[in-house]
Amino acid sequence: MPLWKVYHPAGAFPAEDKKALSERVTNLANIYIPKFYVVLIFEELAKDSCFEGGVPHNKFVRFKIDYMARTIPGPIIREWWMKSLDELIAPFVRDKGYDWEIAIDETPVDLWSLQDVSALSTCIRDLKAVDIAERLTKVPAAIAVRVTRLDELRAACEDPAATSVPGPDDPYSVVMHRAVHPSGHKVSLPLPSWYRPSKTKIRWLAHAPSPGADRLAVLADYGFNEEEIGGLAARRITADGWAVLHHYLPH
Repeated sequence: MPLWKVYHPAGAFPAEDKKALSERVTNLANIYIPKFYVVLIFEELAKDSCFEGGVPHNKFVRFKIDYMARTIPGPIIREWWMKSLDELIAPFVRDKGYDWEIAIDETPVDLWSLQDVSALSTCIRDLKAVDIAERLTKVPAAIAVRVTRLDELRAACEDPAATSVPGPDDPYSVVMHRAVHPSGHKVSLPLPSWYRPSKTKIRWLAHAPSPGADRLAVLADYGFNEEEIGGLAARRITADGWAVLHHYLPH
């Protein structure tokens, strides 16, 4: 659940604003969780009860948000989410001349329960793709893309016996089988002897470059000069090879 605590000066949030903000927050969160998970608590502060830098600040609103049901993955999604929250609360703070601050804590979902029921049993993984897509229609520029899990891909493509060779009517590009990786671990690997004559012409591919072979060109593309690249190499941040490569890809 997202738990919002709104610390605000007396009179900053009349009853109609509390209801309006609660509805906006709930509709945004309902993209990924049920509405009843969303809780807002408004805490009114008496005059001269909030200090900034040792000085009373009576035009300041702080939004403290705890996320237990979900976390926000990756810097791009986090940046988009923070901008979305700023836009969501703008009519209640910015447009009324208040300063504001947003702080988000993400706590482990296994340390949260609802009336003695573990929240792990009520996760979004139970929602169907069509339900998620419908909820995303409320968010501009958002889309739903189905992600195939590795276990699903393995079950669909893997031939445990590794005795068959895919023919022209095989629905998958690569048939997998269980085998021992050069590292010693048992993994799913492409079946070495597969062909698809009806799909594409056979052509020989050049050997892939060794790890680090293109590092100079890549770093230069990112704006590093020769001196900076030399400094990265001296600190072993970049290298033109991988010392243990022969252990993984023996010749």
